[in-house]
Amino acid sequence: MFASHARVYDYGGKDLDHMTSQDLSRRRRFAILAGLFLFALAIRLVGLDFGYLLGDERVNFAAKVLAGQVVPDQHFYPPLFNYLGAVALVVLYGVGEVVGWWSGLAGFRDQYFDDPTVFYLALRVMTSLFAAAIAPLFYLVARCMGFEPRRAFIVGLFGAVTPITVYLSHIAKSDVPLAMSMVLCVWLLLRRLQDGPRRDFWLGAGLILGVSFKQSFVFFAFPLLMMHLFHVVRDEGWVSWGRSVLRMLLVGMPLWAVCNIGIILDLANFVTYQKIQTVMSVRVGEGMGESLVLWFTMLSDNVIGITWVMAAAFLGFPVLWALRPGSAPRYLPQLWLVAFVAVALVVWIARLRQPEGLWIGFFTVVQLVVALGLVALLRDRLRIVGVIACVAAFSLSGLGMATIWRQSLAPAMMPDVAGYVANTYAGARIFSGVDLGLPVAAEARVEEQDRISRLAAKYDVTLPEQAAPDHAAPEDGLFIRQAPSVMFGLEAASDADLRGIVQPHAWPLQPEEWVLRDWRKSGFEVFVVSNLAYLVNETPSPVFRAFYGELAASCAIARVFPAAKPLYLERDITVLTCPPI
Repeated sequence: MFASHARVYDYGGKDLDHMTSQDLSRRRRFAILAGLFLFALAIRLVGLDFGYLLGDERVNFAAKVLAGQVVPDQHFYPPLFNYLGAVALVVLYGVGEVVGWWSGLAGFRDQYFDDPTVFYLALRVMTSLFAAAIAPLFYLVARCMGFEPRRAFIVGLFGAVTPITVYLSHIAKSDVPLAMSMVLCVWLLLRRLQDGPRRDFWLGAGLILGVSFKQSFVFFAFPLLMMHLFHVVRDEGWVSWGRSVLRMLLVGMPLWAVCNIGIILDLANFVTYQKIQTVMSVRVGEGMGESLVLWFTMLSDNVIGITWVMAAAFLGFPVLWALRPGSAPRYLPQLWLVAFVAVALVVWIARLRQPEGLWIGFFTVVQLVVALGLVALLRDRLRIVGVIACVAAFSLSGLGMATIWRQSLAPAMMPDVAGYVANTYAGARIFSGVDLGLPVAAEARVEEQDRISRLAAKYDVTLPEQAAPDHAAPEDGLFIRQAPSVMFGLEAASDADLRGIVQPHAWPLQPEEWVLRDWRKSGFEVFVVSNLAYLVNETPSPVFRAFYGELAASCAIARVFPAAKPLYLERDITVLTCPPI
């Protein structure tokens, strides 16, 4: 019944099963996979400690899992990454015990509050391991499609040097594991089409793994499952397809429950956070044309994309395949269509809100499709075109990685900013849009906590418990108040937009907190602002534009610190001083 799937033939007519058994020993195959993995890992570990923790790196969520809290404080994304982060921290604890970094759990806990650097580095290493796995998966996909080992190795190298996966390996979020899951599912689908129903269970597990890292996986899973439906129904019939789906569900549903136990235990709050996520992410009034231009600009970037060579090839391959029927390897046009449909769905929903993390999985699949197409050209009459495109793409990727390494290894700007503020304005009241990392006066800490408590009472939400260090915070410090900002994506949201779904720290902007005269009347004379030009001219929030526009017009610029690491969210920081009212 499954004879048509027992063997896969490459575009040159070779028998893949024969090629696998004759051309590659297991030892050589392992060496290739391990070599690709280690090479990819090595280039991702460079600059892993770029100097500070980003707000989206939720090391505290992983730490709370170790304390028995499997329900996360925030349900914006599925909790699997937190659970894996907890495993990484367990490994870190064992390593630290052996080498003498701490003694016992008490020392481990003290280290977390004294200097959490090693904790977020542990999660970044875990993230890099997921990213490094993409390279051998590229190789396995190429082998599954009939590429001989040498050319499959070139495809694997494309997976190793995909710029956006190198960059985002430095940030401990679920974006990179999502990208790895997408490539894994491509390989598992091809194996299912090759080997028949016995691979259904593995494909079901791969799909659940992807959706347990991030919800946007569904926009990729939909066209991928349409490809599965097309081939299985055509070659085996509807009944076989139904059984295939049932087998995937049999393994998928229990696995989903294990990976997402925090959602099951707190389903109502998860649904609420998804409604907030919808307010953040879904854009209706923004133009599709402008959104597509933004997508292609990001796709063709040497750092946050896959280079313009790969981006142009992605759009050009369908034309080539149409002009030269039979030139594409088997399954490659369908995989191109899967990638295209997935990208179109995301652009249609997100419009102009396109952060890098949104695209990493989709861009990685595009890189895979184009790498397969380019390497296929190396056996074609257009071989010279393939060689030039491959060399150009690898060269541009190298330039992109050099940019990543240069910025990640550059000294962070914040110590200079903090030193300047502390030495120049020690007795002043300071309004800061960035975390200066300076000791904060007890009175200012009380005011900040009172604000949070007031907003929690206003929206009738319960604040999550916060663990405290064993030693008390210093009483002396600068009087610094953080700017009362909101989560990215909620800058223009109102109480009406979030009615009934407000959660702790995910509340709307409070316009009454953004009156410059009130801050100045309260004695604030120093304002530390990140990315002033954007806040004055480009932010979607009219409240921000009004506040910072007035600030720029009525106060004097004392110092500007240029950003050294814009990839890592550093922006030019402007220190302004305002005359007292």
